[in-house]
Amino acid sequence: MTRHEAYDDRLRIWEVDCLLLDSILALSFEPEELLTRCQSAGVPLRLCDCASARQVLHAVHEASHADTPLARLVEHNLDVLHRASLERLEGGLLEELHDELRGADLWSVPDLAGKLWALATSSGEGLDPLRHHVRGAIVVDGLRLLAERVHGPKATAEVLEWRL
Repeated sequence: MTRHEAYDDRLRIWEVDCLLLDSILALSFEPEELLTRCQSAGVPLRLCDCASARQVLHAVHEASHADTPLARLVEHNLDVLHRASLERLEGGLLEELHDELRGADLWSVPDLAGKLWALATSSGEGLDPLRHHVRGAIVVDGLRLLAERVHGPKATAEVLEWRL
């Protein structure tokens, strides 16, 4: 069964929300692994020399905005890597996915990358509010972790407590 037969109604990688795609790429691959996969498949990253992890992710992201060999390669890799989450969502476990992604800090969600890939590529009705929530959670959780690195855990906790 081909990818198209199994997931005909799914969104393609070039249709996926940008913030979700960046999150999925960062959680699914080490930058060196992503670069190696692309190079070994003969798909060059032409957008940069990719000296940093951020540049690798940016180059793959940019190349994934259209139906390109690189986009298809990365999409296939993500489909294989996250097959279990895709099958769970296809099997009707949308409510479970909803509860997991809304219920806690994202870093505590098991197989977060797979669940994000399933959510991002699902064409099921009514998923836009969950996508919106998850995009906000990614930003807030990421900023909390960044603030902790900049200001230290105690200062971050005090700021969060004051604002709540």
